[in-house]
Amino acid sequence: RSAEPAGPVGVPVRGGLVYVAGRKTLTAFDRRNLTPSRSQSFPNAFLLAAGTGPSSVIAVRSVARDASRLCTLGPDRRTPTCAALPFRPTGVGTAQGRVFVANGPAGTIVTALPGGSSAPIRVGPSPHGNMLTFRKRLYVPVERGVAVVDPGAHKLVRTIALPGTPTDIAIVPSSGRLFAALYAHDEVAVVDTLRPHPSPRAVAARRNTAAPS
Repeated sequence: RSAEPAGPVGVPVRGGLVYVAGRKTLTAFDRRNLTPSRSQSFPNAFLLAAGTGPSSVIAVRSVARDASRLCTLGPDRRTPTCAALPFRPTGVGTAQGRVFVANGPAGTIVTALPGGSSAPIRVGPSPHGNMLTFRKRLYVPVERGVAVVDPGAHKLVRTIALPGTPTDIAIVPSSGRLFAALYAHDEVAVVDTLRPHPSPRAVAARRNTAAPS
């Protein structure tokens, strides 16, 4: 067990390390015993996700009221690779070697790294949270559903309708099943993404379930 007094911002695992961001620093811990491996200054972080490399992590921090910086960090990188964003992202994920961020109020996602921002992809109202890749598709939680995006073609493929808005999602690579936590309903929606037209099945969950794993 390890304590983070300021409150952890996401806990991604990459390359045998567990990354935790606090109010001022980003710390990498050995996943076996939570021994601190390395810490670096990264103030005002509010989003954290696994990166595109085997030992990298994506972190977003506030720099102004409506602006932020998206950075790729790793245990061997003393200087992070960063990009300025003119908005406060509501979600982050990686696909095909690129980093995507969600702009909740605009209902879009954009590629932010590498190479700067791309044209926005409209995915539906309130994209947010943890965006996941499976079989060359990017799955984005949106209001009352999950948007399925083809990053290569830069377009929305379809939207999987759900009875509520997911707070977080998880995908099992071996089966293709997607699990979406429906916090307001005390349910988890289960979707077989390998079907051409998947229909969600709701399963009762422990009260206030916020994230599947």
